[in-house]
Amino acid sequence: MRRAPVAYLHDFRPLSVGPVRAQEDIAAWLKDGLVRARGGRLASQEKRALALYDRFARGGAVESRASAVADYGRRDWKAMALFRSADGEAWHRPTLQSRMALYEKTVLRLAARAFPDGERAPDYAIQVSCTGYASPHAIQRLAARRAWSARVLHVGHMGCYASVPAAAMAAKLVRGEAATGRPGARAALFLAELCSLHLKPGAGADEQVVVNSLFADGAIRFDASLSPRGPALALLDSA
Repeated sequence: MRRAPVAYLHDFRPLSVGPVRAQEDIAAWLKDGLVRARGGRLASQEKRALALYDRFARGGAVESRASAVADYGRRDWKAMALFRSADGEAWHRPTLQSRMALYEKTVLRLAARAFPDGERAPDYAIQVSCTGYASPHAIQRLAARRAWSARVLHVGHMGCYASVPAAAMAAKLVRGEAATGRPGARAALFLAELCSLHLKPGAGADEQVVVNSLFADGAIRFDASLSPRGPALALLDSA
């Protein structure tokens, strides 16, 4: 039985999504937000939440987090961009429309940086995200704007492990192209997760305090092909 050629992941390009802030500073913001959301009246669960924020800020492996939401670095509540009253909603529960508007704007900007002007178009372009939606999504809009002939795909609804099936799909695509006489085919993957859009400063449940203290934003672009350029990872298998 003939073995399929090895596909490689290469040309990794991490993208800055926004300011990196100390865990202690974000925890302090979330504590202030919880107190403000409850009007200063704290029951036992909210007091426990404040203590948990202090605990998570002091220890653990998370020292800092990046976020596309500028609000986490602000102290003037009237100057908030996302966490402000709109459409009858409480300030600490921004509408889905508000969150997705920020998502769309940020991810489109990241996509433009991930694929600089003048760069040769990939054969496949795959966007990966489960923290926001826009239609057409950022890579579709970029491909249309630059008149790419690339096939554009999207991987969503997979959470933290989405990069694994996306990379496996990209490997299969370039192997399939090689089988039809195009061994130089390249698939570009663009991953963008803006988890901090979904933090809930007004929530006091233990589980939500953990979520608020753990998740951050990140983005990266990398390629898959049978002929890597520079340092690369060989994708031997996936399951």
